[in-house]
Amino acid sequence: MSVKYPAAHIIIRPPVEAYSVLIAVTGGCSWNKCKFCGTYKGMYGTTQDYAVRPLEDVKADIDQAEKYNYQGFPVFLAGGNPTSAPTGYLVEILKYVREKLNNVPRLSCYCKALDALRKSDEELKALSEAGLDIVYMGLESGSNKVLRLMKKGTNADSFIKAGKRILNAGIDLSLYIILGLGGQKLSEDHVKETARVLTEINPTIFRFRTLN
Repeated sequence: MSVKYPAAHIIIRPPVEAYSVLIAVTGGCSWNKCKFCGTYKGMYGTTQDYAVRPLEDVKADIDQAEKYNYQGFPVFLAGGNPTSAPTGYLVEILKYVREKLNNVPRLSCYCKALDALRKSDEELKALSEAGLDIVYMGLESGSNKVLRLMKKGTNADSFIKAGKRILNAGIDLSLYIILGLGGQKLSEDHVKETARVLTEINPTIFRFRTLN
């Protein structure tokens, strides 16, 4: 049996955000087709449709963080890919976080490559100026063969373009690579092409992940 949850009730975060204030901005994932990810598709007995939370609900959560004096903590805007939300909406949230919570050392969120490409350079710059410090992006592999197999919905060139534009906007970029993705058959292509794409993008940081 799978239980469907509203947007604020399934929250995932990068390991580095373990001690951060978590503010749900979106629920689910606007793509939700990757073969290796079942987070919102019932893998843990839970499902969640994609949705952008009402602005007043997000602000209410930020007000709660202020009430309980979460000052000086990193803040993570949660959701599968919050950058899918309208830029003006995100800018208002980012500014509200900076207004209500003092000395936030890092303000971050997940970002899908195609969502970044749908935003103009001016929009990405606006997010940076509003206080977005870093985004976490699942590259997974630089191999187009592996990306197609995993139904990632994005190719290597799109990742390169998105990554460079994010960095040029003044936002740090953290990329995730999944070790062994594609299996033995595609291992050589996975390694070589991932190295090539990482070199092209030159992200702020990249991390290796496993599927276990």
